[in-house]
Order: sequence, then C-alpha cells, then structure tokens
Amino acid sequence: MKPTRALPALLQAALIFALSSRPGDAYPDVSFPGADKLVHFALYAPLGAALVYALRGHWRWAGLLAALYGVTDEIHQTFVPLRFADGFDVLADALGGFTGAWLMARRRRPDEPPAR
Repeated sequence: MKPTRALPALLQAALIFALSSRPGDAYPDVSFPGADKLVHFALYAPLGAALVYALRGHWRWAGLLAALYGVTDEIHQTFVPLRFADGFDVLADALGGFTGAWLMARRRRPDEPPAR
C-alpha cells in the first residue's frame, strides 16, 4: 500500500478519533431515536470507502479494518469523560464501514479490474 493511497483513510480515521475525544456533553442532545447510530454509520462509510482505495479494491478487508477501528474507537471512548462504549455503536460502525467499502468497490472505471 502506497502512503499516498492511505492518506484519505488516515485523515478519516483522525477525524473519527478527534470527534471521539470530545466529552459527551460537547454534543447537542437530539431527540431523534438512533441519531447517534446514523452518525456512526455516516462517519464509517467514508472510512470503508477510503480503505478500499488504499487497498486497491479489497472491499472485504477494508470493511473489516473499518469495523476493527470501530472497536478501538469504542475502547478509546471509555477514557473520555461522559463517554462510554456501546456495542450497537460498533455495529453501526461496521455496517457503515462495510457499506462504504462495498459501494466504493462497485464504483470503478471501465478499464479497472473488478473488485475482489
């Protein structure tokens, strides 16, 4: 993997880490049920897509790496004030990561080989 191909994934991972480092009271209360799960999905879909780019089309590995990053993110949150680990957040992260990876792998130029 070339470092330049990994840059988008590293930037998205850094954004997720920065957002996870903020205390729980730094975010507004939203009355929409499951809104935080949508946010997790929305943050991890671009990570999955960026990992497909870095891994040159290996969408399953990209999705798995995004999901594993979601696990480490939840562990990280246990050290942040007013934040906690949530298994459903990990599920939303994994679904977002795999969805973004799969969609990115399906989006290709005509001269590229099919996704693996």
